Amino acid sequence: MATIKDVARAAGVSTATVSAVVNDTAYVSPELRGRVLAAVRDLRYAPSLVARNLRSGRSQLIALAVADLANPFYARIVTAAEAAVAAWGYSLVLFNSDEKPDIERRILSRIRTLGCDGSVVVPVGPESHYQRRDFEGGVPVVLLGRSIGDVGVDTVTIDNLSAGKQATNYL
Repeated sequence: MATIKDVARAAGVSTATVSAVVNDTAYVSPELRGRVLAAVRDLRYAPSLVARNLRSGRSQLIALAVADLANPFYARIVTAAEAAVAAWGYSLVLFNSDEKPDIERRILSRIRTLGCDGSVVVPVGPESHYQRRDFEGGVPVVLLGRSIGDVGVDTVTIDNLSAGKQATNYL
C-alpha cells in the first residue's frame, strides 16, 4: 500500500504538498497538482483513514444496532441509515442483536471500543434490564422504535396507541 511519502517521492514534491492536494486545503499550482494526482493514480494511493481519524479525534463511523436483520422492517432502516450517513461522509457499522439482551450489551461495549462518533440502537429487552450506565462512555446514543424508560437517552418512537386509535377512527 502506497504512503504519502511514496506519492511525494514519485511526484517530486513534499509530503505537505501531497497533503494539500489530497485534502484540497491550500493552493497548489496546476502543474504540481497534476503531478501529485498522477502519482496518486499510478500508485493507487488512498489516505489512511486511521491516521486521519487519530489526528481529528473522529472515526467517521456511526453504529446501528438492530433487533433482527431478517425482519424487513429493520432491513429498510439499515438501507435508509446507510444512505443518510454516507451523505455526510460517514460509514455505517451494523450490528444485529437478534433480540437478545446479552448480545446487545456486548454490542454497546463494542460500539464504545470502536470509537464510533454516534449510534442508533433498537433496544431489545424490557425496561428493567437497562441502566443509565449502559449508555455512558462518550458515544452519543439515540434509541429507535422502542421506549425503555428514563435512562437519559434520546429516543425516537411512534405512539402506537394513538396511531391505532386514529386508524380505527378513520375506518
